[in-house]
Amino acid sequence: MPFRLVAQAFPSLVHPTSSARQPLSVRRALIGFAGALLFSLIAAPVQGIECQLPSDLRRLEYEIQWMGERVGELVIVFDRVDERLTVHNEIDVDARIFSHSLFRFTHVSEEQWQQGALIGFRGVTVDNGERRTVRVSPQAATLYVDGKGGPYEVPRDTPLLSAWCQASLSSSTVIEPTKGRIKSVSAQMLNSPSTQSGRRRPSSSRFRLGGDLRAEIWYDVRGIVTFARFPVKGGTMGALVLTAP
Repeated sequence: MPFRLVAQAFPSLVHPTSSARQPLSVRRALIGFAGALLFSLIAAPVQGIECQLPSDLRRLEYEIQWMGERVGELVIVFDRVDERLTVHNEIDVDARIFSHSLFRFTHVSEEQWQQGALIGFRGVTVDNGERRTVRVSPQAATLYVDGKGGPYEVPRDTPLLSAWCQASLSSSTVIEPTKGRIKSVSAQMLNSPSTQSGRRRPSSSRFRLGGDLRAEIWYDVRGIVTFARFPVKGGTMGALVLTAP
């Protein structure tokens, strides 16, 4: 990441004062970035909880940005066998000043779906060296969630936070995949997709998220996220940009 951008966002880091605690503000801001990033991976709300993927979709690639600069990527790969769908997610974020890493965040997970319903999830997140594992498995009428939020059960139709599932926001709560916690969410459809700029893809709808999730998200006609922007602690902005297909 260019030195000038960090200087603009965190002047106390590059022009230190007498306080030895200043770098902590950078870490907190970037931790907030990681959380906001995962919160932004949501598709447009529709009726029902079933998640149906466009039949021709095999892979999605996103660029992760912080203050307009690339700091990582998100790759989603879809494997179908009959009516079974496996979704592989991989996030890699490494924010740096020159060779010094400010923040390192990785997430690898696998979702299992059968006829549009979640039947299993396992994810491993490494957040600045802290490793977390989240598992979700179906019970008779509930989902059993085992993660940092502690083992608990939620209604069977509680959706998993997802970039491709159009039903993610039809519920007022979602399962956050990096810690296994329940988050409240609300969505307001805005009047226009607004202006398009840079590498942003054509969009057909735009939403503003509230509740525990704060973001603005653009979608294409398939209901796939094409662009998202979200506030980060420290007054900066993060973004998610679809690059392929």
